[in-house]
Amino acid sequence: MLDLSVEKLAILAVVALFILGPERLPTAAAALAAPSGKSRSTPPRPITNFAANSARNSTKSTRR
Repeated sequence: MLDLSVEKLAILAVVALFILGPERLPTAAAALAAPSGKSRSTPPRPITNFAANSARNSTKSTRR
């Protein structure tokens, strides 16, 4: 996986500042952070209880 230390992140930030400039850097940072924020705000999918569902299904099949 990526081995990002604080020093490497600081170097990346300085390089991005030089490339993008102070006017466009906040916009670019917000665009990069947007997908991360959206995934955190998405509620988790409900987890169904397999045992309870299988018990319900087995009682339904015996009633027929």
